[in-house]
Amino acid sequence: MLCDPSLLKTFSHRKESTEQVRVLLYTCAGGHPLGRDLFREAYKESREQYVVRRRALLEQALSYKPDAIIEIGDQLYWDLDEILPVIPGEGNNPLAHREVGRFNESTGILNSSNKSVLKKAINPQVADLYGTLCRSTPVFMLSDDHDYYDNDNVMPSKVIFQPDHFNLKLARIIQNIYWPELLPDLNCLIGFSGSNATDRRFGFSETYGTFRYGKLVKALVYDCRRFTTLHGPSAVFIAPDAEN
Repeated sequence: MLCDPSLLKTFSHRKESTEQVRVLLYTCAGGHPLGRDLFREAYKESREQYVVRRRALLEQALSYKPDAIIEIGDQLYWDLDEILPVIPGEGNNPLAHREVGRFNESTGILNSSNKSVLKKAINPQVADLYGTLCRSTPVFMLSDDHDYYDNDNVMPSKVIFQPDHFNLKLARIIQNIYWPELLPDLNCLIGFSGSNATDRRFGFSETYGTFRYGKLVKALVYDCRRFTTLHGPSAVFIAPDAEN
């Protein structure tokens, strides 16, 4: 025995009449304790207090016993570029470089010094927050702009999205380690962009999924960042195959 038993239950079948369902929805749960030192003027709590407060908020929400959790993005903040010219991104400032390190984009992520940086940057934001609190509650987690290590800016010198190659590679690895892909929906196409990658289980999607609870709810759960383009009349918010 590694821990106390965790209770599991299934959702109501899609053809079953269901009177109610309780869903916990939230966004922007990420945040590194280093931010308390980086922005001392705004935050009056210690790094330790910050982690305790975030966890207390999650525990309070879970006390209402939701049937599912849908976290709609920004699981983490560790921007590798500047958010604005006067505000350094969370992962791009001297304090972060000194205490966490910097990613080396010229080498692999899990077989180099990048692995140490990854754990120091992400563990305090995800693992330390959730722990095993959600082991009996199904969780749907999506990626938003900061989960791809950038803010969704459009600047004269750069349009942020779609994410560049390194940021996308890093985001996929983080998802695979820290939060679940979306389960197959037998009533939807499985060929959407971001689905059925050779390094994922068949049918699992990193970007598009469904939350279905009996006849009561069918909600499309879509990542609206990875495939965003700003190409004039052909611009898309989600991948064309999913939109079609």
